Amino acid sequence: MKHPHLLDVLNIRSTLKRLCHIKSRKHVAGMVLGTVVCCLGSYLSMNVPESIPHWLWDAGAYSIHGLGLIPICKHAEPFWLIIMGD
Repeated sequence: MKHPHLLDVLNIRSTLKRLCHIKSRKHVAGMVLGTVVCCLGSYLSMNVPESIPHWLWDAGAYSIHGLGLIPICKHAEPFWLIIMGD
């Protein structure tokens, strides 16, 4: 099965319709949640309080960042199929 060109697929109206469909909400929410958790971990790693050792703070922040990858990895393929229209 040959996929159409990406620019042909990313029609805004039909893409939003597919993203807002009741069956795709779980995958969209998983991608959003994972992205937010990754951004939180990155933000924490850049803002180290003076009272906590830097290495300890970085270990916790990058662990949080890594936890954000779990829902992203789980929902990446279904999310991409939703975007592509399959």
